[in-house]
Amino acid sequence: MNDTSLIAINGVEGTTIYSTNPTFKQSIHTGVPSGSSSAVNPYDSSIAYGSNYLKNYGYLLFYDLDSLKIEQPSGGVYANDKIFWDQFIYDLTFSGDGAYLAVASEGRVVLCDGRARTIIAPLPSDSLRFTSVSFAPDNSMLAAANNSGGFVSLWNPATQEPLPPLRAFDDSVRIARFSSDGKLLAAVGNDSTIRIFNVADWRLRRILRGHTGRVNDIAFANGVNRLVSVSSDQTVRVWDAETGEAIAVNREMSEYYYNVAISRDNRYIGVGGVSGVYLFSASSSLGVERKDEQPVVLPMELRPNPASERCALKLGMEWLGEPNPKVRVMDMMGRSYKVGIAVGSSLEAGVVVELETGELSAGYYVIEVAGRPGRSVGRLMVVR
Repeated sequence: MNDTSLIAINGVEGTTIYSTNPTFKQSIHTGVPSGSSSAVNPYDSSIAYGSNYLKNYGYLLFYDLDSLKIEQPSGGVYANDKIFWDQFIYDLTFSGDGAYLAVASEGRVVLCDGRARTIIAPLPSDSLRFTSVSFAPDNSMLAAANNSGGFVSLWNPATQEPLPPLRAFDDSVRIARFSSDGKLLAAVGNDSTIRIFNVADWRLRRILRGHTGRVNDIAFANGVNRLVSVSSDQTVRVWDAETGEAIAVNREMSEYYYNVAISRDNRYIGVGGVSGVYLFSASSSLGVERKDEQPVVLPMELRPNPASERCALKLGMEWLGEPNPKVRVMDMMGRSYKVGIAVGSSLEAGVVVELETGELSAGYYVIEVAGRPGRSVGRLMVVR
């Protein structure tokens, strides 16, 4: 598995692996219906797959990927181990070193040996349901979203002993995730907010507001305190988890989003929706420096409309958060032309720039849009 690999669960077809470098898609058919969650072990790149066979029981499956080479895919992928499960599985995750695997299910969190693929112990709890699990980067804590009383349940994985829980909401907690440095914990309840806590003292640091529907999933970026959230309000949002600032919003797709993941190099956001998996390029919004790609050429969509003598430019998600991009119109000889320019809100699905093209003669023109993330260049033909 490389840094741009993403995996997705389809309840009928099993697990699908996507890689952007090179473009690649590989499906793993488990033969067991109703998949719920999957995770890649950073220790050996194997995959753990949670499957709910019937309402009250299922399987925890492991897959070896020795025969799956992203660069030169060949051969099959086979299950090498299977653990019978007597509860509905909601979420599973590996620790950063692959030593542990935690499984969230009805009534309990189960700690497993991520390398030996064996159950260590069910962790003590009194909850009726756990819906997410997350390890601190140093394995000092395991957090689980608890649907009872608004608590995030906490344990010490080494001793399996419970730690004092965090009261995050008044009713229930649906999602709880540690940041990549372990200093922050983000929690999601039944409303449209995300709450950020300091792990050192469990003080509430920020409440992220902006979603108008229930937040369905969150993910922290790697190495920077950026947080991505998806919601039933049909948006993907990028936040600065330190300051609470909204960095980017994408409203381009008109459907519900349920899950989100970030590639290890922070260049891609993978989103699971009603009709499929979507991939967003998000390196700038996640604070990644791309020194090897100067200048950065970003996606640009041109929509000329000679009838109204206007042209609309639509820039990709990486431009979100840049309030005043600079737009220049040049002919093929490099001569600049003054045209009327209107820049749309940076909180829309990509920055929208409208140009008045009525004063331009017929021919080809180059449009350059420059801003904080880089620049994008496209060509426009004005027809008279």
